[in-house]
Amino acid sequence: EEEEGSSSSLPTPYSVLGGIALSVTIPDSSQFQSIFDIFSKTATDELQTIVESMRDGFGILADNLPAKVIEHRVGQWCNVGSQVVNPRLHKLNVPTLFIGGDEDNMLPTKEEGDRLVNLMPDCTSMAVKDAGHFILDDRFNLTSAIIDAPFDPFNKKTNKKKYDPITDWKVPSEDDIREAVESKVKPLRDLVSPQFFSTGSDGKRKLGLGKVPTPDDGPLLFVANHQLIGLDLSMIIAQLLEERNIAARGLAHPLVFQGGNAFGGGAGPTPGPPQRITKR
Repeated sequence: EEEEGSSSSLPTPYSVLGGIALSVTIPDSSQFQSIFDIFSKTATDELQTIVESMRDGFGILADNLPAKVIEHRVGQWCNVGSQVVNPRLHKLNVPTLFIGGDEDNMLPTKEEGDRLVNLMPDCTSMAVKDAGHFILDDRFNLTSAIIDAPFDPFNKKTNKKKYDPITDWKVPSEDDIREAVESKVKPLRDLVSPQFFSTGSDGKRKLGLGKVPTPDDGPLLFVANHQLIGLDLSMIIAQLLEERNIAARGLAHPLVFQGGNAFGGGAGPTPGPPQRITKR
């Protein structure tokens, strides 16, 4: 008497024929070679186990995908689904990546990929060389394919123009200036109490920077010295911004500015190659 749960019963003709059809059409040449290697390199006493596994595999097709289900899906689902989906493909304006093997013997994958590329506004077709219908084996990395695809749904590959600290710099907003002065400049002002004087065209000196020309008067070269190793730079820049709305740009070796300043590069060049600074 056959024990409960035993799988010694023979597979149905549908399972055998269906399994053979799938085993012939799904693998590509490389996968066929791998299967052949398994048989050719297996010891005789182990072949029985493999054959039994194959027999059980035929049963899986009949149990999980019966012939009536196949008939219903092919006869009822595919045609109706295609009639609904195909007319809408040209409206599907989302980044789409179609991946298929160029040795697919089961379905016309290449032709389908070309059709979708022509129909859909933003579709890219990727043909995997020497791959059959089953492409997700150890030779193909799906994650890398998606990352390297032309579309970029997460904006991770957007080619942004490299920031140029000279031509791309903008004057900080009033809020940014106020915050920088309060957090970086005010403590130093309270410590040293700096006084600023300016001289007009008549040679008279006046307290404050009122005699310094405004940006509307044309370019201005502001010359300072290195006695305080640039420690007073933030106070000078802040005073020019507050009194005369002048955004002074520093000209010096990058090492001078590597410590940063309170205005995010606005008061001096961001650290970069010395050649660039000297050329500017």
